[in-house]
Amino acid sequence: MHSTYLRHWPLFQRFRVLIAVGLSALLVLACSRESLPLASGETLSLSQLQDKTLVVNVWAEWCAPCREEIPELNAMMEASDLIVVGIDFDRHPADKLPSVLSRMGIAFPQLAAEAEARWSLAPPTGLPVTYLIDEGRQVRAILKGPQTRHSIRDALAKAPLPE
Repeated sequence: MHSTYLRHWPLFQRFRVLIAVGLSALLVLACSRESLPLASGETLSLSQLQDKTLVVNVWAEWCAPCREEIPELNAMMEASDLIVVGIDFDRHPADKLPSVLSRMGIAFPQLAAEAEARWSLAPPTGLPVTYLIDEGRQVRAILKGPQTRHSIRDALAKAPLPE
């Protein structure tokens, strides 16, 4: 009965559950680190977030709106007050991810799974989704759908400042 149920459960729902379980399990590990692991094996030092907003974009190769926003996110990497990183929703293996990033035209670094657990990000209900995380490491805004430089700047202007 269990395998029959899973076979009919939508693939997206299964991914959501896997991400939620993975994020919860990795939260304890990630909270003790002073850096964020990147999928490339490198790390992003949390000290680099001083006076900056982290723009965390969840994308998938099959997601047309994700492809639409990639040039905007790539361009935002030049902003001195932002750090743009991505999360591969499909969790491509490390040896396959570079070719996917190249096909998609993604120039911004990708977070490793344990990095996203630091903020207890809720699994997305649709893609793309972008999280704006302030220098105090608090989620200031969750933006659904494709974003532009202007929509992200507008969201930052409207988001409540941390206390």
